[in-house]
Amino acid sequence: MEVFEWQPPFGDPGRMRAEIAGWITLTPEQSFDLCFWLEKVRAWEPLDAPDPVELYCLSEPERWQLDSVSGKRKWLRFSCASFVERAYAEGAHRPLVVDSAQWPAVSLDVLREIWGRDFERAGWTGHLPRFGLVGPAPWRILLPGYLLAATADEAQLPYTPQVDDAFAK
Repeated sequence: MEVFEWQPPFGDPGRMRAEIAGWITLTPEQSFDLCFWLEKVRAWEPLDAPDPVELYCLSEPERWQLDSVSGKRKWLRFSCASFVERAYAEGAHRPLVVDSAQWPAVSLDVLREIWGRDFERAGWTGHLPRFGLVGPAPWRILLPGYLLAATADEAQLPYTPQVDDAFAK
C-alpha cells in the first residue's frame, strides 16, 4: 500500500520524521476496502489545493471544504490523525478510537508541547480559527498519540483516549 502524506502545514513538507509507528491486523477484505477508500480520497480535488491550510483541520475529526460560490462540498479537511482514523473507520471498517465527544480536551500548551518549535515558527497561534479551533481552549482534538495508544492492543478497539495518551511513548 502506498504511503499517503497528510501532515500539519508547517515545517518542511515531506520531511516530517516518523519516530513511532502503530499497526493493526486487517483481513484481506479490509485491506482491499482501505485501498479503495484511499483511491476515492485521491480522486478528490484537495491534492491540488494551493494552500496546505485548506487541507488541514484540527477541530473535528474532519470538515468539508465548501466551494465559495456554489456551496457544494469539494473535499474533506483532516488532521494527520483524523485522516488515519477515517481511513481505518470508513475504509477498513475498523474504528481506532471512540466518538470525539469522549476524547480528552487539550490546551494550547499541550499542542505546543506536542508539535514543538514548528508550531510556533509557523505562527499557528495566530491562525487557530483557520484550523477550526474557535473559542477558548481546551478543545477536543484527535491527537496522534491517541492512535498509537489505540494500536497497542487491538482487543480494546475502538479505544477511549486518555489525557496521557497525547504524549506518545
